[in-house]
Amino acid sequence: MTKMEVEVFSTTTNAAVIRVPGRQFPGLAIQGDSLKILFDCAQEILRESQSSGSADLIESTVEMKEILAGYLEAYESALKAHGH
Repeated sequence: MTKMEVEVFSTTTNAAVIRVPGRQFPGLAIQGDSLKILFDCAQEILRESQSSGSADLIESTVEMKEILAGYLEAYESALKAHGH
């Protein structure tokens, strides 16, 4: 684990806007449970979109789900690595 100072632009509940050193643009730090909710929503949208017959909708939904799955995996791996 690395400790560093970050710039905090907003501490809005579940979605803090922060900038870490070396980055030009701020990022959004969402709570882990909120990330899981977004991932679950993406899975449900994918299930529903598959019956739509729209290849573009399905492709976009798969991409969204995969991105969120990657973020969720990185989050869970980091917590596990540090005993959480």
